[in-house]
Amino acid sequence: MPGLVNLLLTCTSMIFPMSESITPMKTPTSRLLTQSSVPEGFYYFGGYPGTARDLTCEDGYITYSFEVFKMDYTSQSNLFIVHTRSSFVPGHVAVQNNEPGFKDYYLKSGYVHLTLERANSNGNHGGTIYPKLMWPNSTTVTTVSTSSTSTQLAFNYGNNQGVTFENGSLQFTAGSSNSTTLSVQNTTSLTSQFIDPILSAQYSPNNLSEAQWNFDVINWNPTGKVTFTFDQFFLFEMMKDSTGMNENAFDVIYSVKYKGQYQGIFGILFEGWDFTRSTRITCFY
Repeated sequence: MPGLVNLLLTCTSMIFPMSESITPMKTPTSRLLTQSSVPEGFYYFGGYPGTARDLTCEDGYITYSFEVFKMDYTSQSNLFIVHTRSSFVPGHVAVQNNEPGFKDYYLKSGYVHLTLERANSNGNHGGTIYPKLMWPNSTTVTTVSTSSTSTQLAFNYGNNQGVTFENGSLQFTAGSSNSTTLSVQNTTSLTSQFIDPILSAQYSPNNLSEAQWNFDVINWNPTGKVTFTFDQFFLFEMMKDSTGMNENAFDVIYSVKYKGQYQGIFGILFEGWDFTRSTRITCFY
């Protein structure tokens, strides 16, 4: 089975800029990660044999896993899903676990970006890439308007989209549910209901091959005191038009940001530094 043949890490932060390289990892002969849930029709194609620590600072750290799934699509193209599972661990948790080198910081915000790039090596190129779908989607926020007569009206904000497979063929479905203006007499209050942390998902305005997920912790206690783990999925089609390279070769840039917060004198919350790191993963060269 083809495997990951090279992995290059670069790390930048506001205080600790550095770069490093690590030994290439071989693809396991059998699938070792079992927590993934991918659409029917895809099969495991390769990935890390375990979990890697990606970013470490005094405020906290991030671990992630990486795997690729493939589906034979047409005579000219294949479908791939890149799946990462990212865990943002606040320093508070590390301190509670007696891990050295961490401060009692809480989780404030962060992001995961997955960027797809066409393989390029010594003048040779991988197949042309067409991004198709990313998930999970943004958190749905429901705003409830309460009138003087205690009548509640719900307004849903968010987009819903998904992937279905029928009779061996791929079906893309997309829909949206957005608020409309509604006049309510004698309105006395507005309240919003959401899942904390609140997650926003979108494509980069400068590169549609970059899927972005960023989150914010609304309530530091208790949400900011616990590890936040979520999955990222990026579906794309790759043409079989490679030149001098494996038709399955492509690059993924895995970028993360971690930001903590801490409680100062009189219980005032202060935000920590932004720590960022980017990892280029060359797949199936």
